[in-house]
Amino acid sequence: MDENVIRQDSNDLIDLRRLQQFVAVVEQGSLTDAAVLLNLSQQALSAAIKALEVQMGTQLFERTRGMRPSVAGLRLYDAAKTLLAGANRLVPEVRRYMADEPEVVRIGHAPSIASIEVFDLISALVPAGVSVHAKPLFPAELTQELFGGSVDIALRRAIETPTGLESTVVSVTRFNVAVVGTDPIASLPSVSMAELMRLRMILWAPESHSRFSAYLVSQFRRAGFEPATVICDFQGFSPEAAPLAVDNGFAMASVSPGTYFGGRISVVALEDEVRSPIQAIALPTISGAVGEVWENLRAAAPASTVQRPE
Repeated sequence: MDENVIRQDSNDLIDLRRLQQFVAVVEQGSLTDAAVLLNLSQQALSAAIKALEVQMGTQLFERTRGMRPSVAGLRLYDAAKTLLAGANRLVPEVRRYMADEPEVVRIGHAPSIASIEVFDLISALVPAGVSVHAKPLFPAELTQELFGGSVDIALRRAIETPTGLESTVVSVTRFNVAVVGTDPIASLPSVSMAELMRLRMILWAPESHSRFSAYLVSQFRRAGFEPATVICDFQGFSPEAAPLAVDNGFAMASVSPGTYFGGRISVVALEDEVRSPIQAIALPTISGAVGEVWENLRAAAPASTVQRPE
């Protein structure tokens, strides 16, 4: 018999509290830290993990160095996060229903997606009488808040689907260029990549830390240019505002050409075509108004081909 196989518990009904404890151990990497987080004794937490292993019929951790999840443990972890996220929504949803409160769809979006884009994507898809609350979040926070239950649908610039979530590309947007209103480019009807090379491309994270940054830079490289880049210290604001915070810089912006911030920023059409997808992600267990908005987003998804960085 495989040494990793443990005699199974006949009870197949999973204890959600025990599952939550298991997730904490995986994320903390040790029983000690997880016990502190959960306000439990290490002995009690260890017993709970062993009981879960008995129920699963296999070892969930490799205990050689710390508490590293086994192959089975990783599989359970991915499924557990989705299950717990769905369970966490049940109580507030039922309470809201019994109190006859209006339904709310909570949208999180990456700062690289302008608020007007979020409105244009969502407004026509929301059922009558349903409120929408939107807020910008950094990319890593989007999945965290989906699993945590504080966001129902997240919008980001990506293609890959995070484990435990559903996804659909809801839009493919073409980028323009934002510069300060005093820059000579601001008076042009359009600008080429070559004309931008005297300025620095503004990014919000280094290429090594952001696929979106790497994608934007790659589009210039494919056209034969190597842009100088600079990281913007003002995080979380709309991309078109970035040139106000960085000297001699331009930002790739998805808003329409025109003037912004009282003429302090001009967005000019980019002659070279650069497109990027907007991906919606959500839990597979959503229902009600959120589920209706999700299905509407999927139905409205474009058939456009998305450029990918090489």
